[in-house]
Amino acid sequence: MALSSLARHYLNWERPDISVDDARGATRTFDLVRARVPCLVQPLSARERALYGQRGVLFSHKVYFDQVLALWRGDRFLEASSGRVFVIVGWFDQGGQGGRCFCVECQEQAT
Repeated sequence: MALSSLARHYLNWERPDISVDDARGATRTFDLVRARVPCLVQPLSARERALYGQRGVLFSHKVYFDQVLALWRGDRFLEASSGRVFVIVGWFDQGGQGGRCFCVECQEQAT
């Protein structure tokens, strides 16, 4: 079964933009890189969280895409319908030989 048929979520991909304000303080906003990227958001089980936590790796969800994204550290995903924010922790290509499955490890951020 193709990943595209399982993609039931749509996330907005955002990139941070840090600028200096008039008082010489830093202001951080997020610019939209791409809207409504189709994906599958899968929460980790309690067992998976415990295993990753033992190694000091903390994330709460895996997000699967059927395309490779040019991500940067600090990027995030926003689910516009619910307001949920997923901060990117890491990513890797699970596609292998010609397959298309890009996995992003994210930590859900409290809003």
